[in-house]
Amino acid sequence: MQAGEAKRRIQASFPGDFEDPTVEPFGEGLDNAAFLVDGAWVFRFPRDEARAWFLRRELAVLPRLPPLPVEVPVPRFVDPAPFAGYRLLPGTPASIAARVDLEGVAATLGACLRQLHDLRLDGVDGTPPRVGKTVRSLAMTRFPARYRALAESLEAPPPAEPRWIHGDLYPRHLLVDDAGALTGILDWGDVQLGDVALDLSVVLGWLPPPARPAFFDVYGPIDDATQVRARFLALYYGVVLADAAEQLGAPDLARLSAIYLGHVTGDTE
Repeated sequence: MQAGEAKRRIQASFPGDFEDPTVEPFGEGLDNAAFLVDGAWVFRFPRDEARAWFLRRELAVLPRLPPLPVEVPVPRFVDPAPFAGYRLLPGTPASIAARVDLEGVAATLGACLRQLHDLRLDGVDGTPPRVGKTVRSLAMTRFPARYRALAESLEAPPPAEPRWIHGDLYPRHLLVDDAGALTGILDWGDVQLGDVALDLSVVLGWLPPPARPAFFDVYGPIDDATQVRARFLALYYGVVLADAAEQLGAPDLARLSAIYLGHVTGDTE
């Protein structure tokens, strides 16, 4: 979608709020195109109807989240098409930030995930989407030969009870301030009742080993099976981020892929 089309749709749906808005491209992912409107609002448009399913889930869950230690997007303008506008949150994605306080981020993230994973929501469909992140057999099809043996070895029993999870937690969706402290968590389109290992993959994939105790000191310990599943999903993220980096021409994703793969395989040179 181009900025002109986004502007037309925003004006048509919210004429009293946006008479002649300034609309600029703000980001592009595999699921949504985002635009900055009047320097203060971020509008996200799903790429197709299949991806709109994720936005509808997000819009059902976000208003019901309890206050977390960091900011999260709150939908303010919602069109049933759907597309939605949120107040721009302060901070820089950790994937491109000049400074990230990894131990501080780890501790704050541990507090956020402990609260999220303990959440109970009534009346919201939490069915996980059938994608590689949630179905192991689908995930296995993404691994190139060099990682297949490792991926096959990282298998553990599924969790006894699903929990509410973010579902797509990686550094592009973490905001930090100028001091490198975690200030926000973005893009809740994959929020679901699922395996906490999916969220914990950011700990084993992105955070270096010295920073991880700060996370688990706050979040609490996890069992061996959860750790194995989280490591498998971190490996999966490493592979998928490499593919996305090539598809989107995104050097930050290429760097993240190398970090994830290096941490999971032990090759961190």
